Amino acid sequence: MKIKNIVIPAIISIILLSGCVKQQAFICFNNRPITEETVLNPVSEFNSGEKIYYLFFSKKPLENDYIRIQVFKQGDSIQRGGYEMVRVKDYRLMKDEFFYQTDYFILYEPGRYIMQIYNPQNLNIPLASGEFRIK
Repeated sequence: MKIKNIVIPAIISIILLSGCVKQQAFICFNNRPITEETVLNPVSEFNSGEKIYYLFFSKKPLENDYIRIQVFKQGDSIQRGGYEMVRVKDYRLMKDEFFYQTDYFILYEPGRYIMQIYNPQNLNIPLASGEFRIK
């Protein structure tokens, strides 16, 4: 079964049930692969070395074929304003992915993290952002 057949109905359910009608895009995290069940039960705390699965979903189609994902570590002991960039990756969206993108990554250092997703042509305002912790 294709992921869009699972993810799209689950996302619509989340939007309707969570009251995030004004929000145009969001990120959902889980420690298991993204399915209809895991989207409805998001996780925001992970163990060091554990896979962090995410789903980025936009209510409107994205304007171009690429998105940029940035992950920052946040903390008082970090130089440069308390934020350290730990991951940056550009993704080319496939024809059926103009509303969503899903993947996973692994982090090993404990702390508080922020993921932001951008249109690479406008890096001033993120399309969506989400927070999670590594323990």
